[in-house]
Amino acid sequence: MSSEVNLQTKEKVIIETKMPGWLRFYNIGFGLILFAGAFVILLFPEIQPYTVIAFATLIVIIGVSRLINGLFDKGLKVSTKVFKITIGFILTGLGIVTYFAPDFGEDFFIIFVSSALILNALTRMAIVAIRKRLPDAVKVLLLLLALFMFAISIIILLVLLTGILSVLTDDLLIGLLGLTVQFSGIGRLISGVSGFRLTTTKTEEEYQKQQRTKKEKKKQAKLEKELRKEKRKAKK
Repeated sequence: MSSEVNLQTKEKVIIETKMPGWLRFYNIGFGLILFAGAFVILLFPEIQPYTVIAFATLIVIIGVSRLINGLFDKGLKVSTKVFKITIGFILTGLGIVTYFAPDFGEDFFIIFVSSALILNALTRMAIVAIRKRLPDAVKVLLLLLALFMFAISIIILLVLLTGILSVLTDDLLIGLLGLTVQFSGIGRLISGVSGFRLTTTKTEEEYQKQQRTKKEKKKQAKLEKELRKEKRKAKK
């Protein structure tokens, strides 16, 4: 059951709610898959010939997770939903293409994924900054994960685009990318365990209108349920 808290400011009302149970379970599950998948890639270098395919699988998982959150988390703002759905489509599409064309270009694949992870890290930083009810320890942990993801992805991009730090081998770059995906999985786990999401309305008036609409819908649903019961009784 969702809990809701209002944090009023001079300009707007911020509403923090709990994710639905199924969405929390899904986030925890996908977080574990991401963490474990990247761990296997790092732990068993002998699967190197299948590294791109393995990463493609993980990227599809990240993409699908973004899509599901964007499509079914009704507490999100429209702009956040559009962003998550867009990133989800891009990552899912890239992963699927890689399945059928693994030789498309490993460098291009790594550059694209690194760029997406940078955007993901920046988004996570912003969300942590405005989540008021998260415990300080959780906020610090999420922020550190986002900073590590951002820093590692920047290093990977610099190496591939400029050639600096050429001492870093391809194997090491793959390892760094795997570590970044692990951080993404940990972040997904924390999101599922904490269960908080964020939605905002511009004014107190809009918030009150939203609440009245919810009450009216519940009242209407209750009336419809009673009518169905009466119809069943009448048939008997």
